[in-house]
Amino acid sequence: MLIDTHCHVDQYKNPNQIICDCVKYQILTIGVTNLPSHYLIGKEHVLDNYFFKLAIGFHPLAIEQAHYKMELEIFQQHVSQCDYIGEIGLDFSQKNKICRKVQIDVFCQILCSIGVNKKIVTIHSRGAEKEVLEILIEKHTCPVVLHWYSGPLSYIDQFLAAGHYFSVNPSMTQTAKGRAFIAKVPRNRILTETDGPYVKITGNPVMPQGIRAALRGLASLWNMNEDEVQQHIQSNFEKITGTSGTKNECAAALM
Repeated sequence: MLIDTHCHVDQYKNPNQIICDCVKYQILTIGVTNLPSHYLIGKEHVLDNYFFKLAIGFHPLAIEQAHYKMELEIFQQHVSQCDYIGEIGLDFSQKNKICRKVQIDVFCQILCSIGVNKKIVTIHSRGAEKEVLEILIEKHTCPVVLHWYSGPLSYIDQFLAAGHYFSVNPSMTQTAKGRAFIAKVPRNRILTETDGPYVKITGNPVMPQGIRAALRGLASLWNMNEDEVQQHIQSNFEKITGTSGTKNECAAALM
């Protein structure tokens, strides 16, 4: 089974076609959202199926663009109905220094809303890896997936010790920094993502089937064939979701 743990399906020009492609190519895809209100809009038009799951998210870079208290209320009202959370987290990159305190407050409230409930959570941590790690530990958050990790390698062992996973997209397998990161993370803690449409392949936004480019990159780095890597990723996904290996059992657990 192909697995894309982080894709901004609603940011494509034709989201419904992307979802159809996920089904056509049998790619289990988590469609992350940038705002809780975007999740509500999506739920009006898209029903979850075996290959597509809509996540409720609150991207840190969207906080300044939104009435964040209202958005946070929406998140808190609907999170109990959602098994998939993302994209959430912190972003302390240069352009976003202004709202660090608000970001931390929102992130902490989101994690408190999730509690210790078993959910699949995909997290943004650019420039704020230390703070994300500390907050996850403080809130006793269940294992999460660190999406497109680009921070210091020195924090990786601490994230691993806390039980967390990392997702890898095609772009990460092509850069020296990305390859160094992949070499640092045990194979049993890696998942795959496209981060479409933001990741580009040959200059174009990655499409659902582009998840195979991530598999090819990992296969080269791990000296495995693609089928072996795919099975490895599926096993990791089953561990973090608590599902077993058969399609019927996975489908029942993820519906």
